Amino acid sequence: MKSRRQAAAGRACALGWAAALAFAASPLAFAAQGSPAAGAERAAAPAYLERSFEREGIGVRLRIEPASAQAAATPRAGDPVRLELELRRLADGQPLSNLPVGAWLDHEVSVASGAVPACGQRVASILGAGLMQRPLLDLTGYYVLTLDAEGSVSVLDPAVRFAGRTSLYAAVALGGRPFDWVKTGDDRLLYVALPERREVVAIDLQELAVRQRIAVAGRPTRLALSPDGQQLWIAQRGADEAAPTASDRRATDASAADADHERVDVYAIADGRIETGYRLAPGHHEIAFSDDGRYAYASSRDSGRLSVIDNAAGRVVREVELGGQPLSLLYLPAQSQLWAVDGAQGAIHRLGRGGAQIDRIALEPGLGPARLTPDGRRVLALNPAQHRVHVLAAADGALERSLTVSGRPYDLFFSPRYAYIRPLDTEQVAMLSLASLEREPALQYLPTGAQAIGAFAGLPVASSMSENMERAGAFFAAPGERTVYHYMEGMNAPDSSIRAYGHTPMAVAISRRGLREHGRGRYSATFKLPAQGRMVLALASESPRLRECLAWNVEPAPRSAAARPWTLHWLGAGEQRVRRGETAEFALSLQPAPGRAAPPAAALVAWVVSGAGGLVERWPLQAGARAGEYRVRGRIDRAGGYFVHVREAGGAHAAAGEVPAALTVE
Repeated sequence: MKSRRQAAAGRACALGWAAALAFAASPLAFAAQGSPAAGAERAAAPAYLERSFEREGIGVRLRIEPASAQAAATPRAGDPVRLELELRRLADGQPLSNLPVGAWLDHEVSVASGAVPACGQRVASILGAGLMQRPLLDLTGYYVLTLDAEGSVSVLDPAVRFAGRTSLYAAVALGGRPFDWVKTGDDRLLYVALPERREVVAIDLQELAVRQRIAVAGRPTRLALSPDGQQLWIAQRGADEAAPTASDRRATDASAADADHERVDVYAIADGRIETGYRLAPGHHEIAFSDDGRYAYASSRDSGRLSVIDNAAGRVVREVELGGQPLSLLYLPAQSQLWAVDGAQGAIHRLGRGGAQIDRIALEPGLGPARLTPDGRRVLALNPAQHRVHVLAAADGALERSLTVSGRPYDLFFSPRYAYIRPLDTEQVAMLSLASLEREPALQYLPTGAQAIGAFAGLPVASSMSENMERAGAFFAAPGERTVYHYMEGMNAPDSSIRAYGHTPMAVAISRRGLREHGRGRYSATFKLPAQGRMVLALASESPRLRECLAWNVEPAPRSAAARPWTLHWLGAGEQRVRRGETAEFALSLQPAPGRAAPPAAALVAWVVSGAGGLVERWPLQAGARAGEYRVRGRIDRAGGYFVHVREAGGAHAAAGEVPAALTVE
């Protein structure tokens, strides 16, 4: 395989430089957003709004342009647009870098007063964070993302926690149960592994929609981004049994027929395709990279082997027989070492950059995940079987101390001040002060819900914890309460919570929205226009002080043809009441869109969802007496209210414009 630089040069020669520059500015080529080519391409696009002005010693250049190649000549509601800001200090012309800039989009006329407020009043009301002063679009905050047991990614707005208003901003249906996810460094794309469907779903976090479904040969169970953010590595299992979970690490054997599916594929993010792949030995695979991305490392749990891949040369350069079960890989940049954690033998293998064995640190059987502290001086290794956390010196691997954390600690992440350690068998999260490692380690325990996370079967390998936006606290997924808890460091308990209405969060992460600096003094954001009419873009910063409001017109969205291939109509009663164990039956018809035929019953499925949240089960459809008519029959043994939705079996389409059937079980 050629190097990425050689491959890029080859593509440019083959397509011509003009075509290569156009490709570099495509939405998928997020890594090139700050490049001169990408900037030249954007400058050529027609601007919806372009202003330059000077305020309070600041020079501002603002530009709003279409973010899609199919954009209309005038901005329309629902269209994606890109906001570009360039800020400089007038005194010396220097770019203003790392400047917290607030940006909001709202109707020109205030909903609360019915008048057009002055710019300072508008910004003051927004910053006051009152319920009635929330703008249509906030380009300064962040979203909380949850990976749901129901086969979706929920997008929660943590700023909305008032009675009668849901925090659920959007939900992206995946079509299958997720197992791992990874987000690009610019918070633009999210990749989710669906082992049962043998797919990886790419979600556009700006438009909150599925961008692409990447088909793979095996069952994807681990995703990793290369250090330069250009490649997505997709580790896959070949066996058809259930994917290994965080709470059940028992080894499984892949069948000979699936041997070709034990592999890792390399997906080129800019190209939107899989560019190469490597066969691996059987077993769940973990992935790590050298700091420069030259080498990739892939472990094979069942086979006790480690594959060292030269990414530039495109080949496996070494196979290391570790023995036991390698459960975790960790690369230490300062030491140019790879640490491979063997859970079965309770040892850590230290290897050189190229895979040569250095030594072996003997600890206790049952070792699990290992992470490097933010200062790079220590490694924390969890041992769920022994209820311990081992603290090792990164420089020489010396064991400094072992701490007891009961409840089988299995998950770990860091803020700048603390290590957060989550056990499977208790709802308490242990917090370890990193500063205390210099003397006597200090542990404190934080309640995160009423149930231990290990009570839920099928946990993904994705983490149930995430740092908050300020990097001074954390979010915790609590599946038992269908809630995400937030904790601010310095407190004794979580200070707030976000309900994931109708969804069961199994993992959590945050996604910044709005303005991001992609060059010194250059900020940008991509978003959809939320409404039509006369709009105002408000900008604000405190030091130096800036208040500016720009008005512009947004046209109505065009009326579109039927977005779905069919429309559903319930025949007879769309509401039923039955006793527990009794059979419920619904009749329905599907009206296909012009030029399409009604789908066969086998291509459809009914999703039965509890009104309290969570997917209960799926019922098959049966053909009715006439073409386009169907019947749904099933039983539920638990009392409560349920909704019956009809979808294509793959989850691609739901009925258009129709409410679900209602089922009450007494």
